[in-house]
Amino acid sequence: MLHAQSAKDTATMLLRLYEDNDFINIYLKGTDNAYTNGTQINLFYKKKKKSHFFVDWIMPKAGDSSVNVYGWGITQLMYTPNDIATSDYQPDDYPYAGALFATHSLYSYNAAKKFDLQTEIELGVSGSDAFTKQTQTLVHRLIHYQEPMGWEHQAKNTLIINVNFTAEKQLAAYNGWLELIAGAQASAGTMYNAVSMYPEMRIGKMSPYFNGYISQYSKSRKGRNKLQAYVFAKPQPLLVLSDELLQAKAAETVSTVNKNADAPDESGKPYHAINSVVYYFSYGAVVTSGHFSISFTETSNTALLKGLYDHKFGNISLYFSW
Repeated sequence: MLHAQSAKDTATMLLRLYEDNDFINIYLKGTDNAYTNGTQINLFYKKKKKSHFFVDWIMPKAGDSSVNVYGWGITQLMYTPNDIATSDYQPDDYPYAGALFATHSLYSYNAAKKFDLQTEIELGVSGSDAFTKQTQTLVHRLIHYQEPMGWEHQAKNTLIINVNFTAEKQLAAYNGWLELIAGAQASAGTMYNAVSMYPEMRIGKMSPYFNGYISQYSKSRKGRNKLQAYVFAKPQPLLVLSDELLQAKAAETVSTVNKNADAPDESGKPYHAINSVVYYFSYGAVVTSGHFSISFTETSNTALLKGLYDHKFGNISLYFSW
């Protein structure tokens, strides 16, 4: 089993530096609102011996010959309204909201049967203890940009416990340069509850997707595939059951009415409920040279709250493998 893994992935460790930001935009129309920033640092690795960590036992694997890539990471997310220059409460926009959480993951790939199972367990906090106010204020001061003034309106601290599960299966492939993959995803917990199904297409010079997560961002075999360059596209509709980062704000501020999209808050303005169906479309490119990789992704999504606006944000990620 270990020999089969090493034949598919020469690298056993991967460091990922991941940055979502709505100012990263191929249309040169950067914004600073809605989902405005997401920062992650992740370390992915393969184990040489069987794990003794009880959580690893319960995370599903893709078979006896699977390539199992474990991971630990830290993530900070933040949302803001469009006007961050005022300290007034803005019920007709996205709320100030943030989260900080650690993630333990297992991405398990079956190269023979062309499917994978991905499990992520998240534990952290939303609210002021997520330090999103401090992060955004520091960054804006460093770049001499408008200081955010309304973070006192974010919801109180709440514990985050969430589990995300993804299953993917190859539908078609052609000559090593085109892959079509179908996926299903579910999230459940105190922060976010949603389900989705999606297709994903990859086109270019690349290692096979189901050879393992690390090989997607490093050379897959000694002396071969030192360079990868490919593009991808992924439309993803989501059925959203709850999103506590966006709902908890109104739950704290609107104290005199029930959570109802048509009910007025204390100032007479409407409360915006979440949209139960949200559409995302992501596309981008990956370039890998040896043990270094860089990816760029552009994502568009429909409004997360009823009556509000669509959004776009970009992502730049750096990968270092060894």
